[in-house]
Amino acid sequence: MDTKESLLRAALKVFATNGYHGSSVSDIAKEAKVSKALFYHYFDSKNDLLVIFAKQRLEGGLLS
Repeated sequence: MDTKESLLRAALKVFATNGYHGSSVSDIAKEAKVSKALFYHYFDSKNDLLVIFAKQRLEGGLLS
């Protein structure tokens, strides 16, 4: 599994546990076992993840 996918899976888990507003980039990075800097290498914000999840849901899938 690559880093970007690990971050997406971690975000999904953290959002499910804490809710979007109760989650932080630090929480997501910690769950994925990467640094916050690496998170920001792949995404501009946690909002980017929410948009990705919404698009995937609309397209009929969500992280196989």
